[in-house]
Amino acid sequence: MNVDDHTSKPLEDSPFDIAQLHALQQNSQTHLGNIINAIGDPLFVKDRKHVWIYINDSFCSFIGHPRCELIGKSDYDYFPREQADVFWGKDEQVFATGRENVNEEAFTDGSGMLHTITTKKTLYTDNHDNKFIVGTIRDITEKKRMETALIESEEKFRRLTEDAPVGIYLFRADSTYEYLNPRFVEMFGYTLEDIPHRQAWFEKAYPDPAYRRKVVDAWENDRILSFDGQARERIFSIRCKDGTDKIIKIRTVKILQEKFLATCEDITELKLTEESLREALANIKTIKGYIPICASCKRIRTDKGAWQRLEQYFHEHIDADFSHGICDQCRMKLYSPDNKP
Repeated sequence: MNVDDHTSKPLEDSPFDIAQLHALQQNSQTHLGNIINAIGDPLFVKDRKHVWIYINDSFCSFIGHPRCELIGKSDYDYFPREQADVFWGKDEQVFATGRENVNEEAFTDGSGMLHTITTKKTLYTDNHDNKFIVGTIRDITEKKRMETALIESEEKFRRLTEDAPVGIYLFRADSTYEYLNPRFVEMFGYTLEDIPHRQAWFEKAYPDPAYRRKVVDAWENDRILSFDGQARERIFSIRCKDGTDKIIKIRTVKILQEKFLATCEDITELKLTEESLREALANIKTIKGYIPICASCKRIRTDKGAWQRLEQYFHEHIDADFSHGICDQCRMKLYSPDNKP
C-alpha cells in the first residue's frame, strides 16, 4: 500500500487506524486526568444543576469523602445550609454573567472542621452550549489565623506605646517609617507625614552634613551587626521641628528580620546638669596635707612663711567667706555678770 492509497481511504475503512485513534484519545484523557490530579489545589466542575461531574484528588481529600460519593452530588448534600446557599448563589452569578468570581468563604470539611477558603469560579460552555462551572479552592485558614494574630499583636503594641513616657518609632529595613507614638511627636514635633522614611528623618534631625554622615555610619554599622532581640544604644544631638536641639539617647532593637523598634529618651536636662556639675567640681579648690597653725592666735603659716588670719587663708584656698558670730561658751565668758569689774 503506497502512501497515496493509504491516505485516500476513508478513516472508517481502516480498523487499525480507528483502534489507534481510540488508544491515543484514551491515553490523552488519562494523561490529562493525571495532570489535573497533580494540582495541589482542590478543583471541581459543576453542571447547570450544580452537581459535581468532575473533581480532582485534592478536592476529595479536602472534602473528606471519596470520589464515588461526591460525583453527582451538590453542596447541599455535604455542607451546612448557610454555606451551601453561598456556594449556590455564587454559581448562579457566574452562570448569569459569565464573569469570573473570586470569593472568600467559610467551609466545613468532612470531619466538621471549619476552614476559610477562597473560591475562584469561571464559566465553561461546550460546543453544544452546555454551561459548566470550573472552580478551584485555596485554603487560607492558616493565613487568616496569622493575619488575625498579627492584627491583635499590633493592637496590643499600640496600646502599650500610646502612653509610653519615651518616644517610640517603628521602621522597616527598607527605611520606611511605619509608626510614631504620641511622645515621639511631642518630643520632636515631626509627624509620620514629615518623616515617612529614614532619609527625610536624617535630613531634618541632623541638618549638618558632617554630623549627619557620622550618624549614618553609626546606624549602618549597628544595622549590619544587629541580630533579632539585640539592643544598641547611641546618643545624638537632634534638631527638632521648632529649631531647638535636644540630646537624645536612642536604643534600637531588631525585632524581626525586616523590622526595627527604637526608643528615644530626652536626656538634655541631665546632660546640662552633668556639665554644670563638672564645671563646679573643676572650680573647687582643695586643701591637703598638714596646715601649720599657731597654737595661740590660730594664724596659719603660708608656703612663703607669712602668717595669715584663718579667715583669709581659707578664703584664698576654698573661695569661701566667713560670717562671724559668737558661741555660747564665749558669750558666757565675755558677757557673764560674774565677769563684770
